Amino acid sequence: MNPTVKPPFPGFFSAIGVIALAKIAIPAPIALSAFIGGALLGVPDAYTHPAVEAASLFAAATGIAWFYRRQTGTAIRVLFGQFPRRLSLLPPFVATVAAYTLLQSTFTAAMASFFPSLSSHISSEFPQHRAYIFTAVCLAGPLAEEITYRGVLLRGFVPRYGQTQALLFSAALFAALHVNPIRLPGTFLFGMWTGWLTLRTRSLWPSLLFHSITNTLFFALAALGYTDQQAVAVLRESHPARLVGFIAAALALFAAGVFSIRRGTMEIQ
Repeated sequence: MNPTVKPPFPGFFSAIGVIALAKIAIPAPIALSAFIGGALLGVPDAYTHPAVEAASLFAAATGIAWFYRRQTGTAIRVLFGQFPRRLSLLPPFVATVAAYTLLQSTFTAAMASFFPSLSSHISSEFPQHRAYIFTAVCLAGPLAEEITYRGVLLRGFVPRYGQTQALLFSAALFAALHVNPIRLPGTFLFGMWTGWLTLRTRSLWPSLLFHSITNTLFFALAALGYTDQQAVAVLRESHPARLVGFIAAALALFAAGVFSIRRGTMEIQ
């Protein structure tokens, strides 16, 4: 009798459990400890401090990687894959970073302009504790999310559903779990692109770098005072033809980057 072969982990429904583990089960003890410690020290809102979020995200990244290893027997280094050392991929990679940053800002401004009721979801000012926010948003967040969505979920979805459905499912979950309707189009595009990049290079490193760099760019723009509200104001004042041209140029730059990366990684497939 042949031994029972386990199906690829996770499936679509067990992926919900993985996400709950990353977003609730692992961060909860850290937040609870901060809440209790803050209450004892007379700081009742200590659990909302960005340092707690950063610690929770790093813990989630570590916990999900460990959980995946226990479920599949796959070493963590295999989960990440090899770093693609190809200088020829650097220019198109930079092009896609620049193009996505422009597209996400435009999508967010367009959603706020066309759906004013969503304007409450856009940022108006840059908060305090910048060092902790940078750690959470630009380092810990990308690490936790790339391990979860591209490292674990996408890896398990591909043998179950095929590459196209796997990309759609993982990107849809990634966008939906961000719970920010005004950024939904850009976040879904982000999930599709980083998923394709992971599959194309057979490595988690490119998507992790892309995630960290784009978040850092948005962080820098916000620190310099360029908020989503300003983007909405610029969009409303722009001539439609100029706006269409701006989006077309960003899409062309993005497409050129994708084409070049595709050519540069053909031998990996």
